[in-house]
Amino acid sequence: MKNRFGVDSDYFTEKLGILIRDMPGYTPKELARSLARLANTASSEVFQEAEFRPAVEPVPTPEGFSLVPSRMTLDLEAMGRLVAMTGDSMEEEDFGECTLWVGETQDDDGERFYGLNASLTDYPEEGALPIIEFQPPSLEPPSKF
Repeated sequence: MKNRFGVDSDYFTEKLGILIRDMPGYTPKELARSLARLANTASSEVFQEAEFRPAVEPVPTPEGFSLVPSRMTLDLEAMGRLVAMTGDSMEEEDFGECTLWVGETQDDDGERFYGLNASLTDYPEEGALPIIEFQPPSLEPPSKF
């Protein structure tokens, strides 16, 4: 049965009854999650109000920049990939200029990688070599619930 505002009061009476019955076994997070689901069912618009938004809004990444992990360690294998990209020996005249960039690249087998990549500055058409793979940044702000 719906109340005068269109809320299915029978549904919420039943769900709240189950929640109250089972509450002694709920952890704080389980209780909050259950209540949030009910609140979202009643009106998802409420979660857009300032009270329920994160205190810090995510900062958009400016064009030309990428989000990367705060630290990356180039192990011996990654260092070897950089050396292979720019030259075969340790002689200065054998090295070309290398451009590092963050994003997705694809190897010769069609496998895609996201992370730190290197390409020869003078010959970008020759493709790129993935140096370190990591998860791409999520564009969705973390959920509070």
